[in-house]
Amino acid sequence: MLFPNAETRHYVKHLYANFKKAGFQTKELKDLAGGDRYQVECGLGNQHVVNLVENSCFCKNWDLTGIPCMHAVVDIHQKDEYPKNFVKTWYTKQTRLAIFSNFIRPVKGPKQWESVPDMLHILPPTLKAT
Repeated sequence: MLFPNAETRHYVKHLYANFKKAGFQTKELKDLAGGDRYQVECGLGNQHVVNLVENSCFCKNWDLTGIPCMHAVVDIHQKDEYPKNFVKTWYTKQTRLAIFSNFIRPVKGPKQWESVPDMLHILPPTLKAT
């Protein structure tokens, strides 16, 4: 994070203002199978449907990365919520700490290993000519 002490909402408002200047328009689609679905128009003939319940957008960027795309950020701001609440959990600090919470013990080098007298020597597999 570049500015850890800065509040996110100011950046989102700035992004939203830029999207409005670029011609992004959004309308809520309540008639589509329920849920929070929005249609984002970004230019002539360029439309995307954003589903805030399933965390997906028709551009598929949000689906692939787990981070809300620009179309989703417009809708998230319109609902007065924070985009960081819609980021997948694998990007959170808690998940990273949980991943690395197990301590990996150091291993001695091969010269310090105990030798096993009755162990068979393991040979590499034989290669077949094609």
